[in-house]
Amino acid sequence: MLAITACATLSNASAATDAKTAFARLKSMSGDWTGPKMMGTRMKANYRVIAGGSAVLATFFPETKNEMISVYYLVGNKLVMTHYCMLGNQPRMKLNTKKSTGDTLVFDFAGGKNIKSTNMNMHGETLRFINNNKVESTCEGEEKGKPKSTHTSVMVRRK
Repeated sequence: MLAITACATLSNASAATDAKTAFARLKSMSGDWTGPKMMGTRMKANYRVIAGGSAVLATFFPETKNEMISVYYLVGNKLVMTHYCMLGNQPRMKLNTKKSTGDTLVFDFAGGKNIKSTNMNMHGETLRFINNNKVESTCEGEEKGKPKSTHTSVMVRRK
């Protein structure tokens, strides 16, 4: 993604991206999104730029028993995310700038809280921007320290 624009172009979509450019891409997701039916309900998400533009708050399954949030923010020249899971753990992820491009943001597990006290946890996330209004989200899960599952869903911006 070019630092000048909010969207990647085809010519630079495969080029590696830096944390600040990736953070700008996340900010562009601000708004309401919907996805497939999961855990018995249609997946809804809201992305919101908060704290004077220093963080992006993503709320999944708002106002349900399955509500979860992820907070993305910059720490120096690194883009990190903390996921507050309905399972009671808080895994942290860090943008992998070598694997990420203007159209694909790859977050790798970087520790967390309450991981060992729960059987499962989120262990990675990839956001692939199909266009400004459609994003493919892939979450990797881990159970008892071993890879368990990968779940991919497409979210569409609600108008």
